[in-house]
Formats: sequence, structure tokens, C-alpha cells
Amino acid sequence: VESGNSMGVEEMGMVVEETCSGMEEEEMGMAVEVTCSGMVEEEKGLAVEVIYSGRVEEEMGMVVEETCSGMEEEEMGMAVEVTCSGMVEEEKGMAVEVIYSGRVEEEMGMVVEETCSGMEEEEMGMAVEVTCSGMVEEEKGMAVEVIYSGMVEEEMGMVVEETCSGMEEEEMGMAVEVTYSGMVEEEMGMAVEVIYSGMEEEEEMGMAVEETCSGMEEEEMGMAVEVTYNGMEEEEMEMVVEEIYSGKEEEEMGMVVVGIYSGMEEEEMVMVVEEICSDKEEEEMGMVVVQICSGMEEE
Repeated sequence: VESGNSMGVEEMGMVVEETCSGMEEEEMGMAVEVTCSGMVEEEKGLAVEVIYSGRVEEEMGMVVEETCSGMEEEEMGMAVEVTCSGMVEEEKGMAVEVIYSGRVEEEMGMVVEETCSGMEEEEMGMAVEVTCSGMVEEEKGMAVEVIYSGMVEEEMGMVVEETCSGMEEEEMGMAVEVTYSGMVEEEMGMAVEVIYSGMEEEEEMGMAVEETCSGMEEEEMGMAVEVTYNGMEEEEMEMVVEEIYSGKEEEEMGMVVVGIYSGMEEEEMVMVVEEICSDKEEEEMGMVVVQICSGMEEE
């Protein structure tokens, strides 16, 4: 492994190498540890957690490698080239091309291409058309494209589509519609649809979960869910979830998740993530937890 200020990192395998301006990186086996100005990143397995000063990005499986502040990164295998400030990311294999500032994201496979700030995007394959400022997103396939006021998030699989600030999004497939105005909770697999501020409940196809916030209590028959947000306890039967949002502890039985946001330590072990968002603790054992902590999103 090579690491250093503004230096590239190369790693053989299906792994992730990252540097930041802080910049210690160790790799043991398939594992990577990165420290970016106080941030700690650990990778164990084929999963990756990335913390960029205040932003946490995590991806499992065919991983993504990214660097920030003008760094370049190359990875041999499912290779990735990333430049953060200029912000071009290219991955060979199930390739990904991302331009963050200009905001074009392209991925081969179940391909997604997205742009923002008034841009129009078309993708041949599982085609996607996205307009960011106008904020219309269409998805055709099992893939998802998400636009968060100026932010583009793409996810493949049986995914969730979300928009923000009153936008509407439709997804054909295991469709999910989410509108939020700050907070988004997304869960993959038997996904969850949540509308927070507007306090509406959405229905989800699958082992559905419905949640509301601001002191509301909700019960769902089936794989029942009880949610109280300002009181802030959530319980789900079967794939049980317990959440306390302002006290901020969340536990779910399944494949565990735990994370630390503003302390900025994130660990993921294979299918495991631990998160703590400014005094929120979330544990999930199950399929996946997606959490947004003051602007940060983790999948």
C-alpha cells in the first residue's frame, strides 16, 4: 500500500484504497484502514466505509474507492480512479464514472448515469433520466437514482429511490416513493419508505415498514412496527428494530450495523456497519440500514 498527501494508492484485489489529507493507510489482507484528518476507516471483507470530513460513504460488495482533496487513486482489479476536487471517478469492471462537482455519474452493469444542476441524463441499458434542479427522476429497471438537492446517489438492486424537499420520485420495480425534508431512512432488501417532516406514511412492497415522526406513533399489522419518534422508540416484530431517535439508540436484529458519525469512526465487517450519529447509536442486524445524520447519508 502506498499512501501520502496527495498521493495515489494502489491495491491489488477487489478492495478499496483511500487516502485523505491526514493520511495513514494500512492494509491487512483485504482490509484497509484510513485516517483522514482524524477520521478512521476500516475495511474487512469486500466492504468499504469511507469518511470524508463530515461525510460518510459506505458500500458493500463490488466496492468503490474514492479519495478526496485532489487525490488520485488507482486500484488494480475492479480498478478505480478517483480525483476528488476535480472529482472524476472511473472504475473498470462494473465500472463507475463519477464527476461530483459537475455531477455526472455513470456505472456500467445495471447502469446509472446522473447529473445535476439542470442537467439531463440519459442512459442506455436500464435507462435513467435525471434532472437535478428541476428534480425529476425516472428509473426503469431494478436500479435507483436519487437526487438530493445537488447530491446524486445511485444504487443498484432492489433499491430505494428518494428525493428531497417536496420532490416526487417514481421507481418501476420494487418501487418506493419517499419524500423527506431533511431526514431519510432507507433500508435495502425489504425496503422501507418513510416520510419524515410531512408525517405521512408510505406503503412499501415486501416486509413493509412504515414510520412517521414528530411524536407520532404508528403500528403496522403483519411484520408489525411501532414507531414513536419524539418519544422515540421504534419496535419491529420479526426482523426486530428498536430505535430511539433523540436519545438515539437503534438496534435491529439481523446483520449488525453500528457507526459513529461526528466522532467519525466507522467500521464495517463484511455485512456489518456500526454507526453513531452525534450521540445517535444505531445497531441493525438484518439486511441493511441507511441513515442520514445531519446531511450525511450511509448505506
